[in-house]
Amino acid sequence: MPSTFPPHDLAVLEAPGVIAWLAALATTGQGLADARDEAGLAAAVRRLAIPVLADFCKLYVVDSDGRLNPIVESGLEPATPFGQLHAHEATSPPATAGLARIARQGTLLALHDSDGPTWLDALTDDADHLARLQALGLTSVVLAPLTTRATVVGLLLLGTTNRSRPDGDAVTSLIGLLASMASAGLAAAASARHEAALNARVDVLVQAARELAHVVNNDLTLPVGAIEIMIDRPDNPPELLEMLTAAASDLAAAEEHIRGFHQIARSEAPLVPRQGPPLAPGPAAPGP
Repeated sequence: MPSTFPPHDLAVLEAPGVIAWLAALATTGQGLADARDEAGLAAAVRRLAIPVLADFCKLYVVDSDGRLNPIVESGLEPATPFGQLHAHEATSPPATAGLARIARQGTLLALHDSDGPTWLDALTDDADHLARLQALGLTSVVLAPLTTRATVVGLLLLGTTNRSRPDGDAVTSLIGLLASMASAGLAAAASARHEAALNARVDVLVQAARELAHVVNNDLTLPVGAIEIMIDRPDNPPELLEMLTAAASDLAAAEEHIRGFHQIARSEAPLVPRQGPPLAPGPAAPGP
């Protein structure tokens, strides 16, 4: 099948740096998809993006309130323009409202300084945020929404400060590939958090079950012993003896269930349905 990329884009794909980048992505791609930590994911994406695809890279995640928050990376220097941008975005939720609006559109967006002096205005409605973006000295940006199951879960922002950096459909495709891997990583991190929350809830329920079994078992000790003593009395009226025998049978059944409950709470035995008594054989079928 003939390539759909223009000749100059093919040259970009065949460049040694891009070939090495694709090899690195093949090596670390599964690690991105299996990410358990958002900060580690952001650092891995940044290492892949810089310097082959961009000079600047930021990863954002949508929180439970629908806001777009920057992922905190270790080793961030607060005094740098990048550090000041991150600090402003992390402490001022309205700063990322413009980026969230772009992310919700669900399509990759590329902007260049050749678009005019206000080319960065589309990224933000906040004057302080705009000033910090301008301080980075960017000449172009690419914003790639991160989606899983048709739901926007984050945003990948790549920026360049070098006008000689190649761009075009081939580079855009590489950025889209990196965004897809980052989306998978965010989904994996969210699943890991959900699994940890479920495990913590199960631990709480198991502890509550153990405490309940202990309390119920202790509460049954006195009535069981009292009934056994009363049954042994020789002067019990027949009606009372019948009542005591039925109560003893019910308590014995309760004790059996309590023991099973203890085993389940201690994970000593699987939950197996109790088997009833064997069925009596039916009448023989009439002969011919």
